Amino acid sequence: MAPANMPSLGQALEHLKPEAVPNRDYMVADALDGEGPKIVHWDQQALGPRPTESDIAQAQLTAAAALTKQRVKDEGIALAVAPMLEGTTDEDMKWEALQIIAIKIAAIAGEAELVPPALKDAVDQKFTSLVSAGLEWATKSAQVDAIVGQTTDTPAQRVEDLEEVTFEL
Repeated sequence: MAPANMPSLGQALEHLKPEAVPNRDYMVADALDGEGPKIVHWDQQALGPRPTESDIAQAQLTAAAALTKQRVKDEGIALAVAPMLEGTTDEDMKWEALQIIAIKIAAIAGEAELVPPALKDAVDQKFTSLVSAGLEWATKSAQVDAIVGQTTDTPAQRVEDLEEVTFEL
């Protein structure tokens, strides 16, 4: 049985041949025979040789890694930014963003003494949260790359391992 986040055959082909146009250059269909979807049309002139099962498995793994990195990134952004946005309106966020930019510019320009200490501390705390999230994202991204680079597990096992990668602050 395939892992829950195993990309479909169509997703694997989109990843393998991003220049291809589905339903023109190739077509995937399920004959409902219990064997799952199959490539029923492949334009060899436009795409080259039909991919092997191994090519498809590797493309599914690569696509799963890209999806995992995006999921972990989204989780990280949600965790890092959520406390900042709690109870704020769009106008509050715009004003706060302008304040943060102004404070950082003042610090760069050597005029940090013009910024009230309480405001500077709040901005620094928010930047620390974002930096921590960025470091965690880099760690998780490397973890995904390491899973993909394993040679002892099958691509399906590696896709399953990707399901366990989560963002934690």
